[in-house]
Amino acid sequence: MNIPESLKYTRDHLWVQVKNDIVYIGLTDYAQTEIGNIIYVDVNSLGENLEKYRTFGSVESAYKVVNLILPFSAVIMEFNGELDKYPSLINDDPYGAGWIIKAELDDIAETQYLMNSQQYKDYLDSLGDTEK
Repeated sequence: MNIPESLKYTRDHLWVQVKNDIVYIGLTDYAQTEIGNIIYVDVNSLGENLEKYRTFGSVESAYKVVNLILPFSAVIMEFNGELDKYPSLINDDPYGAGWIIKAELDDIAETQYLMNSQQYKDYLDSLGDTEK
């Protein structure tokens, strides 16, 4: 399972790339595998200033719909428009072309609660259903 060291992670299986007060957010490799082939991505919060733990969108496979929860307060600045045409980019390249949103943080300090790659690996191990 691919877990890049340069990113931060949430218990909801989102990855976060922090660049000053701007962040990119997407689904982890683990999440996209668990969800299955993604057929639709909905982000209806573009331009909104959302509080921590609010839903900013969802992804859908043939089997389930998963809400995407913002791990900090932020303004949703951009949606990856390629996902409208090719939602499977999340499956094919979850840490690159499959990014979901770009957002501006209200407070960079809120990112201190995100997990680093080792903490995320340990978290996945605690779930008991991951590859070693």
